[in-house]
Amino acid sequence: MIQKKEVCMARFHILKNKSCKRVGANLSLLRVPPKPFSQKRLSAYGTRLRLSRLVSLMYGNIHARTYEAVRRSAFKHSGKFGPNVLSLLEKRLDVSLFRLNFCTSISEARQLIRHKRVFVNTRCAAVSGFQLRRGDVIRVCLNESVRARLHAARSMPVKPLHFETSFALGVAIFLYAPQQLAFATHVDVSRL
Repeated sequence: MIQKKEVCMARFHILKNKSCKRVGANLSLLRVPPKPFSQKRLSAYGTRLRLSRLVSLMYGNIHARTYEAVRRSAFKHSGKFGPNVLSLLEKRLDVSLFRLNFCTSISEARQLIRHKRVFVNTRCAAVSGFQLRRGDVIRVCLNESVRARLHAARSMPVKPLHFETSFALGVAIFLYAPQQLAFATHVDVSRL
């Protein structure tokens, strides 16, 4: 007999797999690389739309409105536009919790924030899209599952360099915006 939680997880993975096939990228959820739906050449608009869907999936399936707000705020910063967009997305609190290995997924990080278990500079974080600044201190209230994950995270091979982390206390300090990002699939930053 299949339990309700297994059915929900199966639906979630089926939806993720469909989304990965739609953008034509393997986001480490599929065992075989997906085939694109059509082989015809995309227009500039189609290419940008596919890339925005891909970036949305990589950052926890963010809404189009949120993505457009990040794009608008990236215009205000100096430097190249594409890296500015990715830097602003990496500074989000939910993405930072996932990169620090405090959570197994970005949706789990959002749930921790919603349940008021994450504090930034001694204040309870209310919004998952909170933009971190230099020197911000992130603290996660520890329960048994988070403690077990943090104990395993101490020996993780790749630790984010833009954080100073204490896994024993569940505390991290945001030092600077990440300079280089590694993704599971190729992202053409110049077309963002």
